[in-house]
Amino acid sequence: MTQAQAEAWRDALSKLGTLWCVLLAVTLLDAVISKFREPPQVFHVLAGETIQVTGPVGDQTAKIHDLIISGNPPTVAINVDAIRPSFWFGGAMWHARVAVSSTTAAGDYPVRIHAREVPVDKVQALHFVVHADAASYQQSFKSVIRRVLGLSPWWLTLAWALCAVGTFFGVYGLSQRVDQLLAQQGRAAVYLVRPGDEGQEIIFGLGSRHGLTVGNKLDVLDQAGRWIGFAEVRKVSEDDGLAWVNADCPVGPGAMVVVKR
Repeated sequence: MTQAQAEAWRDALSKLGTLWCVLLAVTLLDAVISKFREPPQVFHVLAGETIQVTGPVGDQTAKIHDLIISGNPPTVAINVDAIRPSFWFGGAMWHARVAVSSTTAAGDYPVRIHAREVPVDKVQALHFVVHADAASYQQSFKSVIRRVLGLSPWWLTLAWALCAVGTFFGVYGLSQRVDQLLAQQGRAAVYLVRPGDEGQEIIFGLGSRHGLTVGNKLDVLDQAGRWIGFAEVRKVSEDDGLAWVNADCPVGPGAMVVVKR
């Protein structure tokens, strides 16, 4: 791969990475906003569907037989399978299977699951909203992506994140390749400029393994490839060099140093 090809691929991947990041932000925003647009106690289901739901018990010593299910309609079967400690909030959580009969009419079915000693009017109701068909069910989602495309915004967020990470590694690998090709020509991009005692210090990707030594003179070029000054090498490591340039040398983004032959 030539330098021009590596730079072209790197630029293309950088633009693609930007696209992944934009899509990642959009899907993540859609997923988060949709969570706040509807209470967590609302569950949308289709007739004939079985779902898993959880809720707080409060007392970790509570048993399944200590729970009461209030307002349970005959066409919605609720079975509490277990009570387990809550990972996030402390206390305990009940875990239940909710089986909605295929004969259940569309509508909102409020149900309360609570410990015996807790008054029913102190318990927040769970709302099982049954939809007549798949189209109605899909339109119930608060997520625009889920409603329009039928896809989970959380899964899409994960997919875009993986694409962005993969693209980042691709850009990094191509940048390394470009640096290697430039170094073979005695050239390197300036990646750090900082004020020094009597001028500016620049750091670039040429070092002792490229034949650079302290005292070497370098040409400094701007982003357009125009000569803008000289640099003198002051420090050298195996892969990087530090050089001094005049304070009035306009070293900026995209600047490059070239070993004087």
